Amino acid sequence: MHEHDFSIVEKEGLNMMLKLGIPQWKSVSRHTIRNDSFKVYEIEKNKLKEKSKNMDIISMTTDFWH
Repeated sequence: MHEHDFSIVEKEGLNMMLKLGIPQWKSVSRHTIRNDSFKVYEIEKNKLKEKSKNMDIISMTTDFWH
């Protein structure tokens, strides 16, 4: 959402804030976050492929606000 690097999850301030809000919080490495993100991406991509497999026509629009 904010285009932060995966390494943000290793920052002390972020982990202190999360620990305050979620006492059971366990910090994770940027490698774990990266790997998990790519796994979720692949799962969602495959779901979309499966849903659109029998479609003849797909109409897509985008809206970029930067």
